[in-house]
Amino acid sequence: MPQLDYIIILSQIFWLFIILIILYTIILHFFLPIFLKSIRIRKELINSLNLEVSNLEEISFKKQNMLYSNVNQHLLIIKHLLNKSNFVFLKKQNSIIIDKKLSIFISNTIKFYNLQILNAIPFSSKVFNLLNK
Repeated sequence: MPQLDYIIILSQIFWLFIILIILYTIILHFFLPIFLKSIRIRKELINSLNLEVSNLEEISFKKQNMLYSNVNQHLLIIKHLLNKSNFVFLKKQNSIIIDKKLSIFISNTIKFYNLQILNAIPFSSKVFNLLNK
């Protein structure tokens, strides 16, 4: 049978190895550097994006802490005003001043902070109630 002849098999094995070696060298010298370059660029891009994300997280954490400290500070001021026994702030003029300060604080908060936090805070102003009367 000719397909099992040793002479034919040896030549086929020889050419198989030659073609595989040529393909290997072509892939190794031409295509592999391109693939390695694209992988290196992707890694550098991922590292730079991770660094940028960490910087943005740090900035947002600082802003969040500043928001919490401002809110706590103003809440302490309001609590101090509410705990006074003479209730001087209930006069119309003082009430309007306090409402103006609260509206300024809320407008600054809206300009500089997250709207999701602000949507959780119910707000109704005494100035609007006084104007409607």
